Amino acid sequence: MLYGTLGHMVLLTPLVFIDVGVQPWIWVAVLLFALVPRLFAEQAVAAMMAESVPQLGRANSMINLAYRGGGHLVILLMGWWIGAGELSPFISDGVTNYISIQNVTFLILIVVMAGGLAITNMMKEGEPLPKAQKFDPFPDGTPLKEKILSAMQTKTAWLVLLGCLLLPLGDGFEAWFSAYLIEVQEMDGARITRWWNLFALINYLGLAGPWLSDIYGRKRMLRLYALGSMVCYLALGGSILMGLPGMVTLAIWVPTLVLTDWMMFTFITTWADVADPRLGGTHMSLFQTMQALSATFVMVGIGGLILKSSNDAYWLLFTLAAVGPALGWFIFNNLRLGEDELGSDPWSPPLLPKVAAPVLDAELEG
Repeated sequence: MLYGTLGHMVLLTPLVFIDVGVQPWIWVAVLLFALVPRLFAEQAVAAMMAESVPQLGRANSMINLAYRGGGHLVILLMGWWIGAGELSPFISDGVTNYISIQNVTFLILIVVMAGGLAITNMMKEGEPLPKAQKFDPFPDGTPLKEKILSAMQTKTAWLVLLGCLLLPLGDGFEAWFSAYLIEVQEMDGARITRWWNLFALINYLGLAGPWLSDIYGRKRMLRLYALGSMVCYLALGGSILMGLPGMVTLAIWVPTLVLTDWMMFTFITTWADVADPRLGGTHMSLFQTMQALSATFVMVGIGGLILKSSNDAYWLLFTLAAVGPALGWFIFNNLRLGEDELGSDPWSPPLLPKVAAPVLDAELEG
């Protein structure tokens, strides 16, 4: 984690010397390259969650609070610096000094990354969770492919992976809500910005979902969140189809955001519940990669195709978004997440090779 954070900071340094207005693609390329070591740091955190972090719902809520809080703060700062007219310290006589904004943003980034290094230095790994002590270690020289297959020897693990592919269906369609505000409600940029700032604040309520699942049970809350999200998407699509006032649709959008976030963030917490602690970040990254690809490229792309083929029928798009949590409800019903249930549903797809090593030792299997 320390090396990933340090590498991220070092590789971001060239951005201060590149004029994003003149060479935007070089700037973006450097930024993307700098994200690679950051992924290493994130996977180290994921490994700690799978191996030694208790009360995973609360931990996941706090991680996402920091993640969203930092990003939202930057959005607010940019809105002030670029869109506040003469109230901005970087706008004079109607001219925006983008170079100064870029330099100040970079300085803020360096300070934040230095703080991250300091926090990383203070961190200590906790004692292994009880489930980690019930796993047999892999024999020396075991190939990574066999380790992953060994970690995926339960029906619950495969259902979680399937959920990573299917659940973002509603989440990905949400990306088209801005287009709906422009095309149907005819909002300009200023109004959309105000609404999205409000939605960003409301999104913080979504962080309570994993925390509640620590108290009332992961599986129970996942099913409840999925049902609530499904009802909200159906109501959202219905309000657009019936031509209800725009404020009604916006009011329905608020619980849709909250309940979908409760479902998704709690589902993400199950990754650490299910992940094989012998693999740590590797197993977590398998779930994370599937979910990230689905939520960005696959589902957003499918949403665009639906709009194109239906002549921008937003009511149809958001009604179909209910399929995501509906599939989630089915998946959640079949998960085994309790401490006494983990590993009790051995299964693997018939086309994949069998692994000789059991997932859990005899103590847990008994």
